Amino acid sequence: MNSNINFYFEKVKKNFEKKNFSQAKKFLLKILKLQPNNFDALHNMGIILSINNQNLLAIDYLKKARLINPNNNSVIYNLANAWNNIGIELRNNHQYNDSLIHFDEAIQTKSDYVEAFNNKGNLLIELQRYDEALTYFDKAIQIKPDFFEALNNKAITLKNLQRYDEALTYFDKAIQIKPDYFEALNNKAITLKILQRYDEALFCYEKIIKINSNFNEVLGNYIYLKSLICDWTNFYSDVDNLKKKILLGVDNTTPLISTIFFDTEKICSSVAKKYSKIHFPRNFFLTDFFKNSEKNKIKLGYYSYDFRNHAVATLIAELFEIHNREIFEIVGFSFCKPTKDLMQQRLQKSFDQFIDVSNHSDIEIAKLSRELKIDIAVDLNGHTYGGRTNIFALRAAPIQVNYLGFPGTMGSDYYDYIIADKIVIPDQNKPFFSEKIIYLPHSYQVNDRKKEISSKNFSREELGLPLNDFIFCCFNNIHKIQPKTFAIWMEILNSVRNSALWLLGVNPIAANNLKKQMSLFGINPERLIFASHLPIPEHLSRHKCADLFLDTFPYNAHTTASDALWAGLPVLTMLGNSFAGRVTSSLLCAIELPELITNSEEEYKSLAVELATNKQKINLIKNKLMLKKQTAPLFNTPLFTKYIEQGYVRMFENYKKKIPIDDIRVESI
Repeated sequence: MNSNINFYFEKVKKNFEKKNFSQAKKFLLKILKLQPNNFDALHNMGIILSINNQNLLAIDYLKKARLINPNNNSVIYNLANAWNNIGIELRNNHQYNDSLIHFDEAIQTKSDYVEAFNNKGNLLIELQRYDEALTYFDKAIQIKPDFFEALNNKAITLKNLQRYDEALTYFDKAIQIKPDYFEALNNKAITLKILQRYDEALFCYEKIIKINSNFNEVLGNYIYLKSLICDWTNFYSDVDNLKKKILLGVDNTTPLISTIFFDTEKICSSVAKKYSKIHFPRNFFLTDFFKNSEKNKIKLGYYSYDFRNHAVATLIAELFEIHNREIFEIVGFSFCKPTKDLMQQRLQKSFDQFIDVSNHSDIEIAKLSRELKIDIAVDLNGHTYGGRTNIFALRAAPIQVNYLGFPGTMGSDYYDYIIADKIVIPDQNKPFFSEKIIYLPHSYQVNDRKKEISSKNFSREELGLPLNDFIFCCFNNIHKIQPKTFAIWMEILNSVRNSALWLLGVNPIAANNLKKQMSLFGINPERLIFASHLPIPEHLSRHKCADLFLDTFPYNAHTTASDALWAGLPVLTMLGNSFAGRVTSSLLCAIELPELITNSEEEYKSLAVELATNKQKINLIKNKLMLKKQTAPLFNTPLFTKYIEQGYVRMFENYKKKIPIDDIRVESI
């Protein structure tokens, strides 16, 4: 018998060396048939099963081996590893509670098994249980001080807790141990950007690019960060390089960054599809929906991180208040921590049910949505900061809609519709949207008639503006200003001698860079004035001190354009090719001022100069704007509400009748 066993073990050894595990397994089974309690055979069988991802079977064999030799370190390690592997598999399948149990089994088996501590900490991050996560990363680091993954994960947790300085300390520790640790460098850059320490963040990105220029998403983040400080060195060569990398598939960027820098739906759609596939794949963990029984009302769920003092909230607040409660029940799911600002207080009152889900995991929110029997889930974030796309990947509702927050396709098959209009998504761009389109008759953008304009009358003098000059302004975020746009503005200023440019207040580095750019164009930097941040009512009131809002491209003004029009300030735009570059044109058509839409850079520049030098024409447009503000569809919130509700009703009726999802065109009343 012993000779047979020795022969079989020789065969096992040779097959192990060749990594022919299936053959090794056959000989181990022969050994175990002869000697069921052979320690080495049980141990090796456990290892093979674990390699083949048959971890439950592996545990059975390893447990038997441990009973024979309870202090064997190799068995203890492999048993802990098998428990850990099951924990990972369960986590990947969103079976979080069972996953936590298996990580605990790994830790109980081997009390210094740092991988299990780290994995459990990562899962607790996903569950938004940050304080608990910290304890597990701390234990891993205590056991293995040079465990750079745990140091990085602890730093991420601290960042999520907004303990930014502490987070930077641990990112630095991870990088010190592993200088080419791109993930930690990238996370450090993100944290520094939050702290507006832009120069330091750029250094991190430059270091990554120098070591590995194809590290995913870093080039787009680098270009975006430079845009935040208006550092346009190599701007177009960097953008072209990013475009090439996207088309070659060696790099991608975030969908939001693609909409900022590329005026083509083809590129934006490609980025969104790849991004969703990598980060938010369709998840079938939750079962299919049971057919809803007949009920009196359609249950609408709105999901957002921006139910607070935010641009999205300032647009949509009144819609929630005046939804037809005879047809709809409205539920708000808020992703952000309670802010208790006036806007959030208003929103809490506007919903039939307002739920703070900031401490809930994605799967918990999806389950809650199903328990509440939400019929239509409307994602107001999309691919923007604070979005929770995984909720929709899990299917929060039988009908899911992309609306308002993100100006483009989500690039995934689990969003059924996007709410738009014929201008932001013309027929030629339809193929680049993964969603079917709800076409509203005027503009897709909702507006709030209750948006307060302060009664305070600002003087130009107190705002630092020249008293008699023509004031061009742009209150868009600074990253929307590209070098070509700024160059056109400089040409306009050159043509209109008695004029100034008024921008929203920016960081000192950006302000300095813009003034340097002005000097390069031979224009006195004193003609550039920055507006300090004010509460929205006062900000809207000071629009009266400007004469013309100059739009940016390829990413237009969105809420800022509506604000300007609401305040009575004309907006000049150029029609772009992508959703993000066509929004202002949509708004101008909805307020019946299409004469402010241009189709080329030359036309844009020419019209700006004409309006600045023809007082009668600019005054006619201002007077027309004040009239159309009262009569045109753009600020008619009850009319808009009827249109969007028609869209909701039709998509719900089609769902009930099992009609295939297709575009829906809502007819004008």
